[in-house]
Amino acid sequence: MRRWGYREKPRYVISTQQFSVTISSPATSGTATINQVDPNFSFIIWGGQKSSATLDATVLCNVQLTNGTTVTATRASLGGTCVVTGTVVYCSSRFVKSIQQGTIAQAAQASNTATINAVNVNTSVVLHLGTTNTLSSQNLSSPMTSLTLTNKTTVTVQSSSTGNNSTGYVVVEFQREVVTQVQQISTTLTTGNSSDTVAVSPNVDFNRSVLFWGGQRCGSSIFADMLYSAALTDGATLTFTRNGTNSTSKVINVTLVEFAHGVLRGIQRGSNVLASANNVSSTIPSSDIDYGWCHQLGFYVSGTAWPSSTPSTVYFDAKTIRTTLNTAGTSTASWEAAWLN
Repeated sequence: MRRWGYREKPRYVISTQQFSVTISSPATSGTATINQVDPNFSFIIWGGQKSSATLDATVLCNVQLTNGTTVTATRASLGGTCVVTGTVVYCSSRFVKSIQQGTIAQAAQASNTATINAVNVNTSVVLHLGTTNTLSSQNLSSPMTSLTLTNKTTVTVQSSSTGNNSTGYVVVEFQREVVTQVQQISTTLTTGNSSDTVAVSPNVDFNRSVLFWGGQRCGSSIFADMLYSAALTDGATLTFTRNGTNSTSKVINVTLVEFAHGVLRGIQRGSNVLASANNVSSTIPSSDIDYGWCHQLGFYVSGTAWPSSTPSTVYFDAKTIRTTLNTAGTSTASWEAAWLN
């Protein structure tokens, strides 16, 4: 495990560590060991997953920070190999006021809730940390879930049809002085377009804003029609992209956070396009990976199978963002790389 860094006198971020958790073929969970962090001031950024398995129950995973040295990924059934990636962000108390993580189960339900300690919804964000599902099929309407911070004490998970899911979440409450605005955005798409835009209101400063993935729910099981990526195009526009044109309803949830001046040192945005390939990389100006993360913000595909569709996107080094599939396929992953003071 590579250590991404430590700062003796932290300002906002003490350290960040990328992780990769492998769930082997005869197992339903796996762990990665990280350098010691304080779980009360640490949260996970989703980096995506890849798998050799083919069914929802064996492919789809969630991930949690188990304790100060362990990250655990879980799926519903054994079979094939899964690799779950992400970043553990260890913050100072100047940056975050509280962090609460957990999982929400759906037992033959289309929605369910978790109760959390009260937070300020104007300075908080809920992040999606993957979903497990028990289906022995390739279905999207049941296992694809979206998260909403419904009110100051409630996180709500939803899917388009009933299912036995377990969705990981983390609620990060920032200190009031480090954010200028938070916009929780839920977009319902029913057009036949392959790309749709949503206005950001009020506008944000493009260079001080970060997008956080809240998941998506789907009305059918056609991969190309239902799977989307999200991107902040400019300070006034969000863009959602897929490969298909079916008008069945889709819902994508994201949260847009505009940080105060001096919090965000840099941000790069992009998408990695895999065309019949296992991996592809994008080159960015040098970033500070000791105090930053790469966040995968959804993906879209033309294929029909999980191994050649679901990608992982991480820092390869300070100048490279790499997206990887288990099996060569056509998939496009949206990402943001951000680093903080």
